[in-house]
Amino acid sequence: QTFKPKDRNWVIENIAEGRLQNAYAALRIGPDQDPRLALSYEFSDAKARVVKTLPLTENTRGFATIMDNSHRLMVETGDIPAPDGSGRVDVSGSTLIVPDIRIKPPPAQVQLRASGPIPSILSLLDEEPFEIMTKAGQRTDLAQGRAEAVTDIDLVLKKKVLREDVRFRVRADLFDVRSDLVVKGKALAADQLKLEADDAGI
Repeated sequence: QTFKPKDRNWVIENIAEGRLQNAYAALRIGPDQDPRLALSYEFSDAKARVVKTLPLTENTRGFATIMDNSHRLMVETGDIPAPDGSGRVDVSGSTLIVPDIRIKPPPAQVQLRASGPIPSILSLLDEEPFEIMTKAGQRTDLAQGRAEAVTDIDLVLKKKVLREDVRFRVRADLFDVRSDLVVKGKALAADQLKLEADDAGI
């Protein structure tokens, strides 16, 4: 229980529940060489936190590997309840990569894939550290319709992540869009729109 206390604490703080299965580990030790560890596992029925400020994923299934000091995790299926209660966001296909787990605190790359109702995804992207709608002075229920978004996030996995520690870029396709808030007194409708956002704006 004393092994890797910070890593264990990260699991305690970010993995609420779940089942671990098909775990395999291999250790290779040779003369005049550093030991090499390889680990792989699958998980299911999990509730986990992809980004510290976001709600827990639910109904999550996926797999992960640790090899050559790199940790890679893939969410095959899972969803997140929208913070504003407007629906659920499907995050299947999302990934977390820690290129070098020896670095303390380790840098990480998250690709958050999200699909669902536009207000639900905008609600998710308006949480810290993104706050894209708040920064734009807009509401998360700005439009109705469906969205498919990819958010690339670079951050450091440490206890207190500051806004300046996070870089992100959002690319989204919006379908069957309807809004009477974008242009005051007018109804806006489009079969398809594109949305892009990053630290600079939306």
